[in-house]
Parts: sequence; C-alpha cells; structure tokens
Amino acid sequence: MSCDFTRTVLHGYLDGELDAARAAEFERHLENCRDCANALGAEESLRASLRRVSLYEQAPVALQPLPLPFGFPLGVGLPLPPRF
Repeated sequence: MSCDFTRTVLHGYLDGELDAARAAEFERHLENCRDCANALGAEESLRASLRRVSLYEQAPVALQPLPLPFGFPLGVGLPLPPRF
C-alpha cells in the first residue's frame, strides 16, 4: 500500500468502514511508515479533541422539528399527488 493510497483510506479506517483485509493492509503499512502513522495519530487526536469540547447541544423543544401532516412524504415537504 502506498502512502498516497493510505491517506485516501485513513478516514475510512478511523470510521471502521474498511473490510478486514484492507484494514490489515493499512495497519501493516503503518508499521513501516512513520509519516502515515503520524498522520493517523494527528487525526485521532483531532477527533478526540472535537468530542471533548461538546460542540453539539440538544435543541430546545420549541425548536425541534414537528411531525409532517398526513400525506406529506418524509424529507420532501410537498404533498402527495391526488389519487384518481
């Protein structure tokens, strides 16, 4: 695995999206490449920092989305066409 490809799949590795064979290949590359291992460490550190600062808060009840009226498709916001 090349460094360019390793950097392409780095986020997939962190998110657990790689299959077992690709994850093992990624980990073998990290054993021999200090630059890619450092890049992984930096991403892990960034993710940990973002989780610690609690950037996300629950919206007040008054601002939470209301259910759509009957006949509205989910996520579209337009009424269903009339049935004949």
